[in-house]
Amino acid sequence: MPRNIGMKLISELMRNSRRSDRELARILGTSQPTVTRIRTKLEKEGFIREYTMIPDFCRIGYKLIAITFTDVRQILDRKENPEEEEFAKQQREDWLANSIIMLERGLGLKHTGVILSLHKTYTDFTLFIQMLRKTLSSTTQTCENTENFLIDLNGDTYSHLFIASNSSARIRFSMQKHVPGRSHEMRGS
Repeated sequence: MPRNIGMKLISELMRNSRRSDRELARILGTSQPTVTRIRTKLEKEGFIREYTMIPDFCRIGYKLIAITFTDVRQILDRKENPEEEEFAKQQREDWLANSIIMLERGLGLKHTGVILSLHKTYTDFTLFIQMLRKTLSSTTQTCENTENFLIDLNGDTYSHLFIASNSSARIRFSMQKHVPGRSHEMRGS
């Protein structure tokens, strides 16, 4: 586990990974060579897996993010026309691949799976759920008791960042409200 300066560096990189080591050193109150050395070590040891970007989903054309909680269980293999089933399965998988950001099994909230997906309209979301149910029921799984939480991206966009601090054994919550042309920041412990 990285020490306090390593955790602070990880937190700053999660906020904006495009900043230079010099800028990060200024923010962290240390030298640029120290930041470079710690960043390289964190990358080599696998604490930093990759750097990525977060697009503006509204500008791309999406209006909703859906968090879908579902129960997925194994069922008996179905006996259908294999050629037709394979063609239909491929079509549905291609369609779902354009909407799904994340699909994971897990436990919690009385469900065993969670899906994070993007949608351009509420109608698009409804079609997605219908296709999801068909896809899961026509493969080796079935979808039961689906619940959804929808986030409208057209309102004010908030980003939430949880930062763990080893020295204080607390989790600090930072919330930024993004308004075109200006930025507000609220912090709490």
